[in-house]
Amino acid sequence: MYYYFGQIIPHFIQVFTVYLNEAIVQSTISKGLFILRILRNSISTDTLIAVYYAYVHSHLSYGTLLWGNHGSCKKLFILQKRAVRIICGALARDHCRPYFVEHGILTLPSIYVLACLMYVRNNINKFSICSQIHGYPTRNNSNIYIDKCKYTVTQNSFEIVSVNLFNSLPDNIRNLPIQTFRRVVRARLRANPLYAVDEFYQFKDWH
Repeated sequence: MYYYFGQIIPHFIQVFTVYLNEAIVQSTISKGLFILRILRNSISTDTLIAVYYAYVHSHLSYGTLLWGNHGSCKKLFILQKRAVRIICGALARDHCRPYFVEHGILTLPSIYVLACLMYVRNNINKFSICSQIHGYPTRNNSNIYIDKCKYTVTQNSFEIVSVNLFNSLPDNIRNLPIQTFRRVVRARLRANPLYAVDEFYQFKDWH
């Protein structure tokens, strides 16, 4: 059971669980890969990337906030890497990270992290800050307060993950205007493609 600002949303979870488990997205993206393979030798790389965004990225980014931390995403990420290899004419075992950087394509974990951060930034006034909960001058005073939870399903909910990611950012990044915030975070994710969500916590030296 997940909560979205106090509202229970089991319907959405059911929808997106089916969305993944029935392999609808995988099937759709596989069709996108087929199109990319057919066009690979006929059009420019820039046009291939446009096709990628139309037939692959659009499905990877749809509702990612709700399902992007699901175990089934690993299969989708594999398909995304295949798409990037096709675009770049790379071999099946070539490491994809440099290609993501070269073309500024966000990996699936990066898409999820960006969605989480924008969720918090767009709704920042609806969260409580630690300094509002207690008056102690701790180093985490400016962090968003997170209620303690012992259940794994709650700890992995998009709201908790989103807040933890946002709290890992320095104050000067958190306080940027929304559009600037999105641009700065997106640029960082493009330059440092994530292969797992936890890699984001290793980011240092934000400017």
